[in-house]
Amino acid sequence: MSDAQQLKARLHACVDTADEAGGLDEENFTTLMGLINDLAQVNPYVAAERPDIVAGSWSTLFASFGARHSSGKTVRHAADLKIHSLGQLPSAAMQVLSIVQEIDEQGEAYNNVVDFECGEDDTPGRLIVRGRFSCEATAPIRYQVGFYRAEVLPRDGATQATLCAGLGFNDGEPLSAEFKPPPFYSDILFVDEELRINRGNFGGVYVLARRDGDTYSF
Repeated sequence: MSDAQQLKARLHACVDTADEAGGLDEENFTTLMGLINDLAQVNPYVAAERPDIVAGSWSTLFASFGARHSSGKTVRHAADLKIHSLGQLPSAAMQVLSIVQEIDEQGEAYNNVVDFECGEDDTPGRLIVRGRFSCEATAPIRYQVGFYRAEVLPRDGATQATLCAGLGFNDGEPLSAEFKPPPFYSDILFVDEELRINRGNFGGVYVLARRDGDTYSF
């Protein structure tokens, strides 16, 4: 077993200690950050050189969202639609269930897909924040990302009417917005055929596993 395989096995074992919301205790959080640093040293692919490896649909196993769990947030957490849509859609309470990132090498798409529930009936919805990526030779592990559109869609039997009701919107209220891309970046610390680890420009760290099956946003 290679060094990278051993580190990945330890990382997965650490992530498996998370609670139902995806949170780690202090000891395992510290261990995970150390394993991420170690994996970055044995990264087999440079992102800018192998966009085909970075491309695909990736499920978030662990997210820190910035400074120490972003004041306690985990993958599954109570959230606000306005925050997750980069301030482009109205404020509405929702419960985030999962976060998927989808990257398309040909179209240079870099999309975040958030499945959530809202309202008293836990109405299922999906937020897609669409972006495009580019790379610069001076920072070969960095993807510059410009998000330009946020849209909310019903899923799993919900309708636009029931989703609007769950979010507290008027039926027919716009559930999408296009905007000027704010500048973001994401450093791909490690990527192979199975695992990807990103660090964002706000200090968030994300551990993602490649998904099989259909994509959500392409």
